[in-house]
Amino acid sequence: MDEEIAAPSAARCPSISGEEPGRSTFSADLTFPGAVVVKGNAQGPGQLNCEDAYILGNCEQMNVTAQGDVFIAGGIIGHQQSLIDADEGIYASFVSEAKISALGEI
Repeated sequence: MDEEIAAPSAARCPSISGEEPGRSTFSADLTFPGAVVVKGNAQGPGQLNCEDAYILGNCEQMNVTAQGDVFIAGGIIGHQQSLIDADEGIYASFVSEAKISALGEI
């Protein structure tokens, strides 16, 4: 992944934040009709359905479905239970024990 990931502005999408400043662990089910930014790790089990997903940490044991792109700054750690599905592209540093499906680039 040679390109730098540019997340949409905070005014246009929700961001998930936690107790530790600047980092969070998202572990829930969320459906949102726009882009979602997770400022940290997405830790499952859980489900994220959105237009575009921007996960600034790792995505572990989560199911992510996006009508656009899925950008994961860290990696996807599936524990043989994760499905990442995008109508456009999926971008991650690595994939381990997860199913991924995209109509665009992987």
